[in-house]
Amino acid sequence: MAEIKRSACKAVYAQKSSAMQSPQQGEYFVYILGSQPQTDVQIGLASDLQQQIRNIGHHHPVAQTDAPNLHLVYYEHYKAEEAALNRIRQLKSNSLDATYNLIASMNPHWLDLSDTLNS
Repeated sequence: MAEIKRSACKAVYAQKSSAMQSPQQGEYFVYILGSQPQTDVQIGLASDLQQQIRNIGHHHPVAQTDAPNLHLVYYEHYKAEEAALNRIRQLKSNSLDATYNLIASMNPHWLDLSDTLNS
């Protein structure tokens, strides 16, 4: 069952990840990290989303074992930095419920989308 859900989620992001063959100048990704619905999320901006996700995995201190295991649950691609920055501001000003609804609209099971990114 989980594999069916993951496949459906991969299909939704297939079009977005086609733009990620390799980072190019002028590409920006707004992303959301989370662990499960109704928990804290982190919103960020990266020019190389694959590298950013790898770095996040390496920078979580072992001492923070009580912290939830955050993973990529949502992302958007932008060509213009200003548009990406405006989207970050908008997302951060939204309520958590609005952010949860946004994630659920594209990834209702909060699956880790990092495997949808092309290497």
